[in-house]
Amino acid sequence: MIYKRRLMILLAAAARRAAGLQQARAARCSRRLAAAAVDDAAVRDFRAAAGFPSPSATEAPKRKRVKRLRHHRNPLSAAASRPAELENDWAQTIFDDRTQPLTVDVGCALGGWCVESAGTDPSRNFLGLELRPEAVARAQESAQKLPNCAFLQCNANVDLGRLLGDLAKAGAPLERICIQFPDPHFKKKHRKRRVCTPELAETISSAVCASPVSASVYVASDVLDVAEEMRERFAARDELRLEGAYDGDGWLCASPLQVQTERERAVLAGLGSTSTADCVYRALFVPA
Repeated sequence: MIYKRRLMILLAAAARRAAGLQQARAARCSRRLAAAAVDDAAVRDFRAAAGFPSPSATEAPKRKRVKRLRHHRNPLSAAASRPAELENDWAQTIFDDRTQPLTVDVGCALGGWCVESAGTDPSRNFLGLELRPEAVARAQESAQKLPNCAFLQCNANVDLGRLLGDLAKAGAPLERICIQFPDPHFKKKHRKRRVCTPELAETISSAVCASPVSASVYVASDVLDVAEEMRERFAARDELRLEGAYDGDGWLCASPLQVQTERERAVLAGLGSTSTADCVYRALFVPA
């Protein structure tokens, strides 16, 4: 009983000491804040007397907070596997002149290549497809003043066949489908997430061969494993053949496109981080 009472006395003393220290700390903070307020007031009075502009007039505008963009999204998730919701007449209204030759960029990211290509060649339409809604929103904002450039948020392995069918019915002549520098998904367990599946290759091949104009499929990557996989997917299609001049390793010597993607420019400048060599592996397919 005596020990319990002593323990209670010690605990009470410790609590009083802690409260006293907290009060002393609060008092010191209050004094510092008061002194700072006095100093600020004196500085403001001096600036006003000397004719300097008020700090509020010279303050830099607050930077707009930009929502962080996810670099990856699982295309096999339930949310990403749902078909895109589009208006019935979307294919007829997406471009000012839908009769212009159409290029579809699968996995367009922020849409920089589509926007630059559309500005360089107004006689063609460019449609970018991207899985991440935040990236599509930024791309659409960049293309507001371009009547021949548009973007859709969708999963190419779910929606591409339907989209190409709607565009064909609307009279949009498909000229080229591009898959440029897709997400490599390096981990072995994630390789099934890669965009160029055999089913997608079949869908693209059918659309290219059915196009009323001379159409082609262009693939490019700075990751050899990814490039080889895409080339094999389309080379397995009997209705397609390689087109253009190729090097000894079977890669297209030069890009058929007028504009390079940001990734391609970085790789060729020696700034690539995923490639083992500063080169781009390309292939171009046309109907056999």
